[in-house]
Amino acid sequence: MHDETGDLCPAGHFCPLGSSSPVLCPTGTFLPQTGMASHNACLPCLGGKFCQGEGMADVSGTCHAGYYCPLGSTRPDQEHCPTGFYCPRGSELPVPCDSGSLNPHAGRWHPTDCQLCPAGHFCSGFGRPAPEGPCSAGFYCPPGQTSAIPASYCCPRGFYCPAGSAMPVPCERGTYQPQEGKDSCDLCPAGLFCEPADKSSGVQLPRPCPVGYFCPPGTSFSAEHPCPRGTFRPKPGAAHESDCEPCPAGMYCSAPGLTQPSGFCHSGYYCTKGAITPAPIKHRVESAGLSLPGNDICPPGHFCPNGTSYPIPCPPGSYSSSLGLGAEDQCQLCPAGRYCSRAGLSDLSQASLCSAGYVCLEGSSGPCPSNGLHGYRCPSGFYCPTGTGLEIPCEPGMFSPMPGASICLPCPAGVTCRHAATVEPLSCPQGYYCPSQTAMPLPCPEGTLNTLEGALSPAACKPCPVGRYCRGHANWEPDGLCSAGYYCAGGAANAVPRRTPGFPLNGPCPLGHYCPEGTLFPVACPAGTLNNSTGGSSQDSCVPCYAGFFCAGVGLSSPTGPCAAGFYCPANFSSFSPTAFLCPKGHFCTAGAAYPTPCPTGEYQPNRGSESCIPCQPGFYCQETVSGDPKHCPPHTYCPAGTLVPYPCPDGTFTPPNKTGLQDERDCLACSAGHYCRSQFSLLHCSFGCIFFGPHPKLLRSVVTCCRAAAGSTSEAAAF
Repeated sequence: MHDETGDLCPAGHFCPLGSSSPVLCPTGTFLPQTGMASHNACLPCLGGKFCQGEGMADVSGTCHAGYYCPLGSTRPDQEHCPTGFYCPRGSELPVPCDSGSLNPHAGRWHPTDCQLCPAGHFCSGFGRPAPEGPCSAGFYCPPGQTSAIPASYCCPRGFYCPAGSAMPVPCERGTYQPQEGKDSCDLCPAGLFCEPADKSSGVQLPRPCPVGYFCPPGTSFSAEHPCPRGTFRPKPGAAHESDCEPCPAGMYCSAPGLTQPSGFCHSGYYCTKGAITPAPIKHRVESAGLSLPGNDICPPGHFCPNGTSYPIPCPPGSYSSSLGLGAEDQCQLCPAGRYCSRAGLSDLSQASLCSAGYVCLEGSSGPCPSNGLHGYRCPSGFYCPTGTGLEIPCEPGMFSPMPGASICLPCPAGVTCRHAATVEPLSCPQGYYCPSQTAMPLPCPEGTLNTLEGALSPAACKPCPVGRYCRGHANWEPDGLCSAGYYCAGGAANAVPRRTPGFPLNGPCPLGHYCPEGTLFPVACPAGTLNNSTGGSSQDSCVPCYAGFFCAGVGLSSPTGPCAAGFYCPANFSSFSPTAFLCPKGHFCTAGAAYPTPCPTGEYQPNRGSESCIPCQPGFYCQETVSGDPKHCPPHTYCPAGTLVPYPCPDGTFTPPNKTGLQDERDCLACSAGHYCRSQFSLLHCSFGCIFFGPHPKLLRSVVTCCRAAAGSTSEAAAF
């Protein structure tokens, strides 16, 4: 009020006694009532509110979230909410975070800003900006814990909880914890393994190491330490690798962690111990400092069946130069001719040669086998030198009479060892001879024979006898008589023999002789005969001495000489004298005449034994040569010297009827005119009656012609 007496002191002010004007309530206060006289009437600004400025009749507003405004606050962000607390809007005081929680940030305003005490820590009071401390060892503290040793969170078995554990930590692989409240795990003991069931669980109690494995201290899972290849473990609880058993002999362990061997080693290989493959090659095993025998392919001289622990030597009687034999039957039999006396031979040079006199078949184990299975004594007829695998038959010409021979004996002279493997020689047969070491009897050559057995040399072959022949070889008797016409003086090889240097007379029967079949000598042709060719076979081959010749001796191949003059030697008479027959009258016989030759025309011979004839005289004719006397030439003919038959006077001529002895044609007279003269007819007259004298047609023609001609024409008549 504004009067002289004063106004009522307004709200937000106080008016001390005697005040001339209202006094503003200070900042941070307010006074809703009027008429207040003392400053004490100014009320502090309410908690959670702020009174900004002086003379406030009411609060200015609510305190901001994240801040608190105690009594008398002058700003909405009067006090920043501290850590460990939160300040909702209008907070008079910070609200402390509950026990088990904290707020590390100032200026927070919501209860959710109080976080649970972080895991592994505890927050035992209120309003904590940070954990009080770590959780005690042996315990674990999930978020929001108020104690270092929360009873509900004692570390369980199988886990460990070091100080500050938020959660139990599962015992790591290879460790375990059988008790509660422990801050560490124990190392898994040997022979056991410590493997949690899953990643979030721990191991309370170790478990026995499984079969096939070994578990040294701290083994974290069952398959951590498998027994290595070449070993196995059939029982649980192995603590060391040495507890793994080496793979037994004859077997192999191909993988780690085996509870039993993988199987038997393959045939052709041996596994003494610790084999890792069924077919090892030069494999040696070191196990825990112990060197085990090797595992390898089966060596030469041995065989290794399926599951072999040590190579088995090939038995005596066999050998092997090859690697990897899987069975005894793969060992090679000791070759024929040798014997393998020891087991396990790997090279033929170790095999010895069979003894002389014995046969070592394949598989022989001794030098003198006799059981027949692997060898035997050399049989008769054969020989067996050192190293014989098959008895060798004695060659033809040799023999072996006893078993066990190392050489064959030469066949003695006089006997033959014709075949191979001869035990007993045979006597040399007839027709042959057998010198020492004869295989095939040697035949006596052709032309010879041998009648005896057991001949020793070619001297036993005798020439074939005279008159006989021995054809071909190996004759013990003649084949037959020599052929007729041939002479076999000895050693003949054919019925028709040939001449040889040893028997030059062999061959065709010689000249002047004949040879009957099988003759002992050539037979001479008798006197008066001859044989001028070889090969005469009988006396018929001896022909009479040639006509005109004589054969005075025997065995002639040509005449002795010609028949003497005045004599003749006829054919087929066998003349043995040059005066065989006296030449007869009317004939002549020159030297060598085969028959009397009649005197030629116009000649005659009145005597015997003449070698020529006498010519007939002119005027005479000699027609009868044998009787021999000349005759007067008759009329109408003429006879020159040596006339055999009188020549008639030619036609156109004539002679008187009593005229004889004409010597020449000129002695015939010419026919006169008017006549004709023909042949023996004398002078005749021509006639027109055509007289026909005689039957001859030519005569008739001549007469007719003559008659037609002029009378007395002698020339025409002479022409006819």
